[in-house]
Amino acid sequence: MTALDGLLALLAALAVVPAAVLCLEIVAATRRRRDDGETNAPRAGPVAVLMPAHDEATGIEPAIRAVLAQLRAGDRLLVVADNCSDRTA
Repeated sequence: MTALDGLLALLAALAVVPAAVLCLEIVAATRRRRDDGETNAPRAGPVAVLMPAHDEATGIEPAIRAVLAQLRAGDRLLVVADNCSDRTA
């Protein structure tokens, strides 16, 4: 075995360490416990849903209700009604 072969073997062994750490982090992240004790993937932080609206006064209410029903505590719905000629805003 030459010095070059030894160096390549050492580099290959060192490359395994970050890959193993990444795999362990992925496994740990998917096995975190939720507040209710159930094992599940980690929950995302709060989200903001942007809903564009232009002259949607007649049909926007059901859409808003449907989105609001899916939001969690801390999430927000932002309806952007710009330059409307009806009562959308």
